Amino acid sequence: MTSGRIKIFGAPAAQDRADAPNSFFYYYDEICFIDTVKPKGNYQVPCIYVGDYTFGPSLTLANCQAGFPHFQPFINGGLLNLKLVDRFEQTSVGFRGIFKGTENIVEMSNYKWNEEDWNGLLEKAKDQKDDDRLIAGVRIETEGKKSREGETKLFSCNDIEMITTCTPKANYKVPMYVTKHGNFIEALTLQAYKLLFPDLFPLLNSNLVNMDRVDRAVDKRFDIEVYFKGATVKTSMANKYKKHLKHLFT
Repeated sequence: MTSGRIKIFGAPAAQDRADAPNSFFYYYDEICFIDTVKPKGNYQVPCIYVGDYTFGPSLTLANCQAGFPHFQPFINGGLLNLKLVDRFEQTSVGFRGIFKGTENIVEMSNYKWNEEDWNGLLEKAKDQKDDDRLIAGVRIETEGKKSREGETKLFSCNDIEMITTCTPKANYKVPMYVTKHGNFIEALTLQAYKLLFPDLFPLLNSNLVNMDRVDRAVDKRFDIEVYFKGATVKTSMANKYKKHLKHLFT
């Protein structure tokens, strides 16, 4: 992937949610830089700085519900994209939804079926607009309770059939996006973003920088600070790059 007006799905930071100009997406070419934060436990996750706003992966189903308000909640807090459901069929223990052009199905009990007018919701979903956002994803293979990460991939939100959860790391449950092309989680490491966004450059081992957005660099006593056009955020640069980026210093 290179540059362009490409929408990437992302959860705005809690402090930015009310003011962020976009709801649950950012434009790739507006990224200033990416580093990591530690939202829970000992795991660090990427933090994407877009102008003066920050985004990250959706780490809970509640976040996904806010980001996909047109998806229908179903069992265990999961979310169902009814636009991709072809029909519902009755089974001996309840009902199941058959997805279009895939072997994936979703099952529900009679109790859950009676909670909603599912056929009415299915008909209404036909008018749902296409979703032009992409997800920075990592393929996930699940075996029982164990999960293994695979290739990185940008995939369309239109391809999501349902959102459930998986555990890619010990004691770390995150949303899993089920598609006809396989199952994915959002990228949870800086290395994954480096593969997904190869145009971003690591000025440190701990960041990825959009050099097109860099305004200037300032050599301080113990740090080289990097500033961005149209934003107040800043990051740092390793000293070894100073001789190669002399034009940034004023």
